[in-house]
Amino acid sequence: MIKILIFILFIICIGIIIHFVNTANKSKKIKSMISANWGKEPRRKYSIEDMKSISSFFENMTKSSPESYYIDNITWNDLDMDNIFKKLNSTMSSVGEEYLYYLLRKPEFSSQVLEERERIIEFFRNNKTAREKLMYLLAKLGKVRSINITDYFYEENPKKSSKAIYYRLLAIMAGISTILAFIKPDIGIPLFILSFITNITIYYKTKTEIGIRLQSLSYILNMLNTAKSISLSEIEEISEACEKLSLSYNRAKNIGKKSYNLFYSSSDPLMEYIKIAFLSEIIQYETLFNSIYKHREDLISIYHIIGMLDSCIAIASYRNRLPQYAVPVLQSSKKNPNIHIYFKDLYHPLIKDPVANSLSTSTPVLITGSNASGKSTFLKTIAINAIFAQTIHTCLAAEYSSSFFKIYTSMALKDSIENGESYYIAEIKSLKRIIDSINSEMPLLCFVDEVLRGTNTIERIAASSQILYYISKCNCLCIAATHDLELTYILESHFLNYHFQEKITDNEIKFDYKLYEGRSNSRNAIKLLKFFGYDNSIVQSAEQKALDFNSHGKWSRLN
Repeated sequence: MIKILIFILFIICIGIIIHFVNTANKSKKIKSMISANWGKEPRRKYSIEDMKSISSFFENMTKSSPESYYIDNITWNDLDMDNIFKKLNSTMSSVGEEYLYYLLRKPEFSSQVLEERERIIEFFRNNKTAREKLMYLLAKLGKVRSINITDYFYEENPKKSSKAIYYRLLAIMAGISTILAFIKPDIGIPLFILSFITNITIYYKTKTEIGIRLQSLSYILNMLNTAKSISLSEIEEISEACEKLSLSYNRAKNIGKKSYNLFYSSSDPLMEYIKIAFLSEIIQYETLFNSIYKHREDLISIYHIIGMLDSCIAIASYRNRLPQYAVPVLQSSKKNPNIHIYFKDLYHPLIKDPVANSLSTSTPVLITGSNASGKSTFLKTIAINAIFAQTIHTCLAAEYSSSFFKIYTSMALKDSIENGESYYIAEIKSLKRIIDSINSEMPLLCFVDEVLRGTNTIERIAASSQILYYISKCNCLCIAATHDLELTYILESHFLNYHFQEKITDNEIKFDYKLYEGRSNSRNAIKLLKFFGYDNSIVQSAEQKALDFNSHGKWSRLN
């Protein structure tokens, strides 16, 4: 007997040792990964479903506060912000990456909030020990793909649709029928069989429905534990955040107290049958779901704080791999002529070896230049950095200052066969949304690429000039690009003229992608035909046609 006990104790000790060794190895691996990836570009690959999940918190926030300003879908897609997010996203947790996505779509208009964000970013950038301590806790929380955590915070009151009472009554009936089976078998046994069949049917049907949700609920409970760990981390520089986490955790810590069996399966078949017969897992699920809804405010608070901390560390890591960045200087200015934007050596985050440009203006700007000279890229560069300034507080420039702005673009539009809309209709709708967003409360920074390109020349110039003139007189700083040199003359009193240019030889066209003052005096569309192998007769005839029009102001008929 003693030998058996010694053997059992030996097996238990071996199991404990293996557990601690595995835990230590896992911990070592996480810490090594954290150290190795700091300041490096993330390599994660994303599916469509991943991006839907990552954007779920943003979607929930827009539904809960539709009156707030966010970067709209047109602007987000024009600027390829999904790919920019991926460049930034070195967060350690699902909470962090969902929050970072939300942060990029929610420009801030408070200097105080941005200054506090800046303080935390810089603290983590410069304090390796505190940073890695927090990153380790966040990494343990980890990322789970294709779950929508915050859906459970914003759902309608689950009590309205809860079947908890119904499930409890069925469980009571199962208990009563079991007792009756021994006392009055003739009544109890048929009742027991009926109860068991009913409950097992409900169990497997409901289990399938809630199985998908259990992963998210489990993550929420893990988030609670992470909140506790962070609150006890003793990192002085985030003490305020830790205090808030502690308060919210203490109010919500018991939400999973009665659901410990929900995430574990017993190896004992008898126990599994008992759980099925008495619907214990389903009742626990309903209880947990109701409890999460009850404590949703505390959970949202925890989510915001953890997400903010994880995002700030990711921004700090992003700064560490940039060749140059500037902390923006932002000023509140509600009306013209005080609104302005200034930057020195501004560059695009997605371009390898980008060409930097500088600009200072409080007046709308019209940019001309030939095809492929850099106009569109320049507009996108400014717009992205304007968003960066009011979100991650990091601009890709030597210097950057501006007013606080609402930011809109109308650039990479498409016609929609599905909606029966032409390109021109898509354009005028896009421009109308910009005009409708202009007000006296907050200045607007808008970027328009090739105004009304979807219609004929005469009407395009006529309508474009009036739209741009109207915008220039409102509380809006507009930066637009166009091929229509006529606009530079029509709007000369209201827009500054800048251009991009190229050097043309017999064999090639070279672009320097540098911004120059004044309107463009060159066009290269016909030259490009030649470089791409078009027949010389086409190129020469096209050039002659252009010369004839410039000389006489009208087009000659082809014979």
